[in-house]
Amino acid sequence: MATITGFKCLLGNEELPADAFGNNVAFACPCGHPVVMVARVYHRGMSQKNPSVCRKCGRKFWGRVDKKVIRLESDK
Repeated sequence: MATITGFKCLLGNEELPADAFGNNVAFACPCGHPVVMVARVYHRGMSQKNPSVCRKCGRKFWGRVDKKVIRLESDK
């Protein structure tokens, strides 16, 4: 995954490869598959009720954005 913006994506203490454009963020699931989230309130990936889901392993992600850092949580 190409990183252009210097955006950081953290799952616990692990940094995942990620990039952002506008309010869209793409990051690599620990299984290696890309996952997309929309960094806006009530959109995919911003709450546990509406998570971003990896299409390869089914892992669910949600998080919060703080400047150029996304802090993710997961169901696993």
